Amino acid sequence: MTGADIAEENESIILKPFYVYVLADPLCDNQIFYVGKGKSKRGFDHLKDALKADIEETPKLARIRLIYKKGSEPLVRVISRFDSEEEAFAVESVLIHWVYGYECLTNEQSGHGSRYVRPKLDGLKAELAAIDIPRNIKLIGKVRTGYTQEKIDNHLRLNHAEMMEDLYAFLSAGDIPLHPQGVIALENGRYLAITIELNESAILALQITDTDKHSIIPNLRSKSDRKVDRELFSAFVADVFSLKAKNGGRYAKLKSWEELKISVVDHSYIYQLIVNTLEKCSRKIE
Repeated sequence: MTGADIAEENESIILKPFYVYVLADPLCDNQIFYVGKGKSKRGFDHLKDALKADIEETPKLARIRLIYKKGSEPLVRVISRFDSEEEAFAVESVLIHWVYGYECLTNEQSGHGSRYVRPKLDGLKAELAAIDIPRNIKLIGKVRTGYTQEKIDNHLRLNHAEMMEDLYAFLSAGDIPLHPQGVIALENGRYLAITIELNESAILALQITDTDKHSIIPNLRSKSDRKVDRELFSAFVADVFSLKAKNGGRYAKLKSWEELKISVVDHSYIYQLIVNTLEKCSRKIE
């Protein structure tokens, strides 16, 4: 066994297996242009790929090849090492999005869990729904003890506030006309909900039940309890959805959604159902 073999064997024993690394340009004051996660010799694979003519060019490879063309070589440096891949993924995303900025790197992938990392360009001014510390959820009506309090306790135990905040952030990124109040509590806290404006008289409320199935129940609701709004709402749901408003024109159940048994984590599915509902409303108006 040679000295090099001994060194490599010792390295595999001493070093933690997963690491986060960067590629830096020595010709530009060691500017970092790529962040990655790997193990073994992964950090150097990019340099080898850049020397192969048959590999399609990417922004990362183009930068490496330019450095080679100018007679130098990119620096490959490990930032930190970890026992688990999950830890490495988390640090990789933080470096990409908050430390260096995704827009300033040649990374084509944003990293695991990147939507839970504050983008550098957003700075600190704005509060981000899926990232910042949630504010107290606004309760509509007075909180009562007994049955309703049990429902509230279940929501807390099941982390439903955080799940609904995640859904709100996902829908916000998709230009859904959400009410800016964020996640609210309806019926004295029985439901946590996200509301979407359909027209001047109606909203779509996405309500999560207090069970471990994390089911979303969609309800059409009048925008207010005023008689004129309830009358407009009743006419709207009858015309567009062929539904009869209940409780004096205060709400109507959207059966076509409810029968699908949707979970709060089905973000893309919920998004598409909302789009379909908005389009249906729009077509009816036209």
